[in-house]
Amino acid sequence: MSTKLGWCAEHMLVEASPAAVVPSHSAPPSPQASNPKAEPSELGMPEKPNFLGDSHEMGKKLVEGLLQDDTTTIMLRNIPNRYTYEALLAEILAAGFEHMPFDFFYLPRDFNTRMNRGYAFINFHSPEAAKEFALAFHDRQLSRYPTKKVLEVAPAATQGYEANMSKYFKKGSKHVRNDWFKPMLFPKPGD
Repeated sequence: MSTKLGWCAEHMLVEASPAAVVPSHSAPPSPQASNPKAEPSELGMPEKPNFLGDSHEMGKKLVEGLLQDDTTTIMLRNIPNRYTYEALLAEILAAGFEHMPFDFFYLPRDFNTRMNRGYAFINFHSPEAAKEFALAFHDRQLSRYPTKKVLEVAPAATQGYEANMSKYFKKGSKHVRNDWFKPMLFPKPGD
């Protein structure tokens, strides 16, 4: 009797003999049918292999390496397009940033569809606040809308409150004219 190697649904190499092949219409109930929440190890199945190691730890190191000591403006990428200013701000505040350590918040939107373009710029009061935010949001999924998009955090090309103000609000700027599409500004504590 010969054996064959094949790939199961979990992408693991398995050994199957011809006698083990059962037509799908008469397949015996699986152990998961009686306990759908059972862990693979409880069912006698091997754990899924972790080829990449701890991706969260890798993400933390990547973020720490990307953000320089003076980075205050970050770019948040892979935002689901349905998010509005209000929805994204609500998620940020709910994640522990209710003290609003930022003074500039811009979620560019498409003028025709009125949907966001999938990225945002946020300027923080300090490099420490920017790094805290980056560590909290890098490699995270937002929860308001079902999506598979995973957020990425990177330093923005334009750094600092004044530089962002001059880029988006200077007289004669052709960037944004409609107030609903302009960046949001927040006063610093004590201003």
